Amino acid sequence: MAPLLIVLTGAILFGASPAPGWTLVKSESLTVCGDAPPGALRDVARRLEQFRIALASVVTDARRPLPLPTVVYVFGSRVALQPFLPERGGRPAALRGCFHRDADENAIAMALGEDDESTSIIFHEYAHLLVQRRRPLPIWLNEGLAEYFSTFAVTSRGRTADIGRPIARHVRLLRQTFLPLSQLLAVSASSELYDEGERRSIFYAEAWALAHYLMVEMPDGPALIDKYGALAAEGRPPDQVFEDVFGVPPAEFEPRVRQYVARSSFRSRVYTFSARIEAGTAATVRALSQGEADAWLGDLQRRVGRGREAAARIEAAAEEDPESPQVLMTLGRLRLDQDRPAEAGLALLKAAELDPSSADALAWLAYAHMVIGRVPEARAAIARAVALAPERLDYRLRDADVAVLEGNLVRARSVLDEVMTMTTDPALAARAQERLTAIARRR
Repeated sequence: MAPLLIVLTGAILFGASPAPGWTLVKSESLTVCGDAPPGALRDVARRLEQFRIALASVVTDARRPLPLPTVVYVFGSRVALQPFLPERGGRPAALRGCFHRDADENAIAMALGEDDESTSIIFHEYAHLLVQRRRPLPIWLNEGLAEYFSTFAVTSRGRTADIGRPIARHVRLLRQTFLPLSQLLAVSASSELYDEGERRSIFYAEAWALAHYLMVEMPDGPALIDKYGALAAEGRPPDQVFEDVFGVPPAEFEPRVRQYVARSSFRSRVYTFSARIEAGTAATVRALSQGEADAWLGDLQRRVGRGREAAARIEAAAEEDPESPQVLMTLGRLRLDQDRPAEAGLALLKAAELDPSSADALAWLAYAHMVIGRVPEARAAIARAVALAPERLDYRLRDADVAVLEGNLVRARSVLDEVMTMTTDPALAARAQERLTAIARRR
């Protein structure tokens, strides 16, 4: 499931403040924020909505609403993006775009550019949200499919989409070096081979090549990939899953992929739609105040673990715009992170009073009340949040948590069972199952 641009000219605690002209664009399924012209931000939203619609022809459930809101943070350059990237070894990760998932939001941060690579990063990151709807995928398949879909392009004025065009840098690299296929299949998030920031690596190149071969050349390739993902989720050995699905051990399959990348040309898939894709045209556009822009930026820093910078930015936003519901809600989230629940509750209560339609403010207000021990107040707040946004199953998890504090385990189990039945999101299902297991142990 992603807003922003700041030009950083010095190492001041949280960076220079954003210039005027920040804009928030909301489309059917996305929030996009940045200081680019509104038309450029609308174009980002439009292309991502088109991408989601097109992938529905390939990926099961891709067009169904995501279980969490997606916010796209758009920066004008890689330099501007740096203060909002996770750090590795005390330095910003070497990324041009990244995807971050929290319990309440999906975030995509990207540097806007005119080159094809900048565009591919947008689609790569969004593909991560769309291809893992039902279950987590093995690292190679998750990244390989994201790279496969990253070359997406709408053609014929929106009547067709070209998916799976070759990536020249991957082909060049694979013609020089190649990993044993078993080694690729075994890569995990902790493997030295896997660096999500270095998409030019041999791992990404070979993951792309294998996914491309399976999608384009294998009969029933997409169906076999789906089967592979299901069996891999059971925790079976990677080599055995591969042989069971594709009919031969990885070592015997490897020559096919080597021969594939030695080709002089590659096929892509052109998908024709019954009507021209017109996505994003209904987007709403709103200018942000200085404080609101800083709140959005600070919230991203908070989410990626840059707490000191986030605190300075969010507190500055609260001084700049103390009556903004968005600023107050962001301040409340910060205070919760700082283990200051009473202050968080005050900020979130004011945010909910200023914007009674904000289900997010109410859901986090409920959490603050829970931490303090105000269970009746937590019940009232979460009931209002669920009534405002019944589609937000993460709010129902909090509803169940409040029920546990009330001693009503029957209600808690009922709510969690409902979440398990309704969700297609593996992470959300896992959180519900953890709660059900904990309740069972209390009996």
